Amino acid sequence: MQSAVSSEYRGRTLRGMLHVPDNGFGPFPTALIFHGFTGNKVDAHRIHVNCSRMLETLGIASVRYDFLGSGESDGSFSEMTLSSEADQAAAIYHGIASDARFDSERLYLIGHSMGGVVASFLSGREADRADVNPPKRVVLIAPAGNMADIAGQIKREAPAVDSSESVYDYQGYPIGSAFLSELPGFMNDLPGFCSRYKGEVLVVHGAADEAVPPSAGKNVASLFPGRAEYIEIPGADHCFSSMEHERLLFETIGRFLT
Repeated sequence: MQSAVSSEYRGRTLRGMLHVPDNGFGPFPTALIFHGFTGNKVDAHRIHVNCSRMLETLGIASVRYDFLGSGESDGSFSEMTLSSEADQAAAIYHGIASDARFDSERLYLIGHSMGGVVASFLSGREADRADVNPPKRVVLIAPAGNMADIAGQIKREAPAVDSSESVYDYQGYPIGSAFLSELPGFMNDLPGFCSRYKGEVLVVHGAADEAVPPSAGKNVASLFPGRAEYIEIPGADHCFSSMEHERLLFETIGRFLT
C-alpha cells in the first residue's frame, strides 16, 4: 500500500511516499531511502519507487522523502547542504523510530549516490544514542565518496550566477556556495562517523559508473572495516539504467536485508 506523507522540518514541509506491505501485521521492518545529488524520491526510471515496491513484497515497509529544495519538498536547491540533508535524514529517522507501525529495532538505511554519504553519516550519528536504536543494516548504492571532487569541478566549470559567486549554475541547478565550501570538511569528518557504526553494510556499485567511479564506492566501504560487503555489478551505470541491472541490484539488496 502506497500513500503520500509529509513532515515538518524547521517550518518547511518535506514531502514523501510511504509504502506498507499489504500482507502481514506491523510493526514492520522499515527502510528509509535517501536520494542523491540533484535527485528525488522517484529518480531515473523510477528506481526508488521500484525499490520500495520490491521491499513491500519482502514484508518491509519503506519511506522516501525529497530533501528540501529537491523534488516536491519546500525550499530552493541553492540552500542545499550536506549537513542540512543529514539533519533532515535524522529527523525522518526519529519520526519513523517513534511510530508504532514500524519496528524500531529493524530500521534500514538505503542511500543512493550522495544519499549514500548521508546514510553513512547518519549510521554513525545514531549509533550511540540512548533514546533511539541504531540502524539495523545499511545499504549504500554507488555512494558518492568523490563529492569533494565534484564540488571542485562545479567551482571550476559551472558559471557563477552573480559577481559574488554565491550561486553557480550547474546543469540548471542553482548550487549555493555554502554547499561547496562545507563539503570538504564534511567528507573529512565522514570516516570518524562511519567507524562508530557497528552493524552490517552493503555497498553495491555499477562497474561502468562514470559519475561516481567504483573506486569511490570501495573507499566508502573501507570506512566500515570488517563490516562492509562490496559488490560490483558488471556493465551497470550510476543509476543501474537497464531492467537487468536494476533486477540484479534489487536481488542483492533483498538478500542482504532478509
